[in-house]
Amino acid sequence: MQTAEGFYDPKPDLTQYYQGDILSGVPFPTWPTLRSGAEIHKWAILRPLKANLGPVDRLPSHIVARASRDVPDSFDNLLHKEFVLASCELRRILILTRGCELDKDRKQVIVAPVTLIRDLPEIEREPNRLAKIRSQESEHKFYLPQSTQLDESFADFFRITAIHRDLLPDEDVSERLAARLSSAACSRLQICLSKFFGQSFGFDRWNECPQDGIYSCSACFFHGREVRKLMFRAGEAFGPCPVCGDTAEYVKLP
Repeated sequence: MQTAEGFYDPKPDLTQYYQGDILSGVPFPTWPTLRSGAEIHKWAILRPLKANLGPVDRLPSHIVARASRDVPDSFDNLLHKEFVLASCELRRILILTRGCELDKDRKQVIVAPVTLIRDLPEIEREPNRLAKIRSQESEHKFYLPQSTQLDESFADFFRITAIHRDLLPDEDVSERLAARLSSAACSRLQICLSKFFGQSFGFDRWNECPQDGIYSCSACFFHGREVRKLMFRAGEAFGPCPVCGDTAEYVKLP
């Protein structure tokens, strides 16, 4: 399990932001589509209470939210654009954008929300699940060990989003910075991001072969194992890989 020793920068520069900064009190948006359908409909469309209050790209001063199913002409305007109801909370985030990009005149910063382990639902705090997070076996959860600066947490790559750079003025670094990853931990972060976005792909072992041909297991390729060429016929179940077993993901070779 990763420990806090050497994981955080003990003397961070407080004049600017860096990749690996864990910040508190940052506005983070949550879209309706991330919530259960039982709680809210797919989109809540914001429409003006009065007609002809201005162009569609300018928010009217008097609005009402309606479920998209109750707005049959939603997105039918010339710009295919609507204002929608979303929520935004002040929460802890991890900066994923590289420091060299933060120094440029970029308008967006890529961030991931940080969740405290103790705030997880009880079912998600089962020993086996926590062990996967702490060992970095859950590739979409970047583990952040407990330290004097930070409670045990993780950053959720599944909820990565972009926020405007103006939300992170450089004069607020000392106020917002909860912790900064060390250079070694930043390298670990970059490796985890590469693995997450470069996940293996292909047909699972229980899928049927769609077309006669030679196939190989991409899971073996991505994990540096021996890669074999295998012949499959259309309609035939792929089955386990002879090298990696049930984790097989088959791709057709040219």
